Amino acid sequence: MKQYKTYQPAFERNEADNISQKRELYEEKQESVPVHFEMDSNEAYKYFNKLPQKMLPPLPHGHQWIKQNGRYSIIKDKNAIEHRIDIIIYGPSNGLNPHINYLCQTDKKTTFSLAKTLPNNNPGEVNYPMINTDYLVSNFSYDQPGMFKNHSRGHLIDHQDTIIRAGYSNSSTDPRNFVPEPPTRAWGMNFRNHKIKQLRNNGGGYYVQHNEYDTSKYKTKNRTQVPNHVRLYTYDNRYHSIDLHHVDWTENLDRPNKKQTYVKYYQTNLSSSFASAPIVQYYDANSTNTAFRYHARELFKKSQDIGDAHHQSRFVKRDRANAAGEAGNVEFETKSKLVNSAVKLFDVNKSKTSLNEMRRSIQHMNGLNELTDGTTYRATTKEKGLTFFREVNESNLAATDIESLEDAFRQHCRID
Repeated sequence: MKQYKTYQPAFERNEADNISQKRELYEEKQESVPVHFEMDSNEAYKYFNKLPQKMLPPLPHGHQWIKQNGRYSIIKDKNAIEHRIDIIIYGPSNGLNPHINYLCQTDKKTTFSLAKTLPNNNPGEVNYPMINTDYLVSNFSYDQPGMFKNHSRGHLIDHQDTIIRAGYSNSSTDPRNFVPEPPTRAWGMNFRNHKIKQLRNNGGGYYVQHNEYDTSKYKTKNRTQVPNHVRLYTYDNRYHSIDLHHVDWTENLDRPNKKQTYVKYYQTNLSSSFASAPIVQYYDANSTNTAFRYHARELFKKSQDIGDAHHQSRFVKRDRANAAGEAGNVEFETKSKLVNSAVKLFDVNKSKTSLNEMRRSIQHMNGLNELTDGTTYRATTKEKGLTFFREVNESNLAATDIESLEDAFRQHCRID
């Protein structure tokens, strides 16, 4: 019997006597948001709450996972843009070591999948929930050599790893478990299938796909959004990291050397390091001010280090923007991280979210000024912000409050 559960517990703030005023202000800005769960049993929900933090989905800007009373939930900055978060759980499986597979949707787009390999599974023939032409994109040109006549129907949880259990949902017949893949064999058939098969044959493990849609301009005939950036992560059975492949779905994903396998080519040329990838943001209300301060510094340092030898990245600007957002999300004492997030994000996608990061920064400064009158942005932050507003005004990013936002920013810089 399909179950639907909306979980939104009250946010339990840090009640320690030694918490700083700025930390209190930070927690006052947080609010719980509903997480919509879909599953076949309460057992599945229990297995979800047993997952390690790093196997949870990355969340939109301003959102963080927390765990209260043994259950995962989400909080967000009251000034962050609202999003609907759905978690669709399949399983748990039968046997001695039960597990779940699951999807996460943000605003009804599948942004994340987690699956475990099943070496001896026999799910039968694939019964696609859509036909080939459902994934036709009207404004896409399919005239290149070797291209199909529509985008490919790509599983997120592979058909081979479908959890088969009487009376339980089947991920292979759920359209949410499919994503429109590039219309060639390169990604889905020639690389991804063989990569997951390699994981399966080497003792098994978990694989995650993280889809980003921030600059996506394509939608299929059945109105499924096509991602613009995709990351495929692999882990062993103990959740230890193995590989991360990060691709732009508009780039050429074919191998230039036909003597080299796709798995080897992607390993050598289309990989990024886990150190540069988006993290799962998790807030621990019981952490000390010192620990929280250190966490914020480490995230900011990550945003600066991406692209070096220890933070390999195929898409440095994009990964830096994600890292800058992570640092901005935990800003509680400093005054530059949310501005930096706005600047980096605008540089990548010129989105409304980048403008909202600036709104969040101004609200943060308003709060700091209530505690200490005269708080201002530093000179370097001022220059970044003024450049940001100039570029926003020259772009097509419309906002009815852009003038008032710029005026508020200038006031915090003490500019008349």
